[in-house]
Amino acid sequence: IVSQYPNKECFAFRSGTTGQNTRHTYSQLLDILNRVIQGFDKVIKMEKHTTVCIYLPNTLEYIYTQMAALCGGFIMMPLNPLYTKPQLERLLPRVKPSVIVTMTQMLPKVPEGYNICLIDRNAQTNVEKNMFAMYDFLNTPAEYNGVQEAAKILKPNDDVFYGCTSGSTGEPKICVYTHYSMINPFITYDHSKNTPL
Repeated sequence: IVSQYPNKECFAFRSGTTGQNTRHTYSQLLDILNRVIQGFDKVIKMEKHTTVCIYLPNTLEYIYTQMAALCGGFIMMPLNPLYTKPQLERLLPRVKPSVIVTMTQMLPKVPEGYNICLIDRNAQTNVEKNMFAMYDFLNTPAEYNGVQEAAKILKPNDDVFYGCTSGSTGEPKICVYTHYSMINPFITYDHSKNTPL
């Protein structure tokens, strides 16, 4: 789609805090995703099929991280921003995240010992302290197409998404989704008639 419609708008986001609208074409969005994927690959040195936890409210950087994880060969796991530190201390060892993407104001609730990627515009990368800055990734031109590279190795049964449900106990339980289970509802639906196939 990107090669067919590089200048066609495909993305719009309105910030709930600033009211600012952000719009991207297919080629702009692909470039952003490749920059984030490159940061995960080359700066954090993440391996494919490892977990990216997103501990954020609804922000533009949440969407970028989510899409980069899903398209870049990683496993995406959203964390409810209302989770407490004790809940995260019980949950995170079970999924062993390679990075937790968050913001400075939420950092006190994040247990120590994990790579942290901050979305704050003034954050700075400090590799010795396992602290990384999303805007360092976004401001560094992509040297390769990470989405295309990941597509070569991904298989339908690879895990792509960890979801949490508390059920009746109040303790998070992990649901695992594969690439196939995420895309299957879209490919088994006749959009011209709005009915399942």
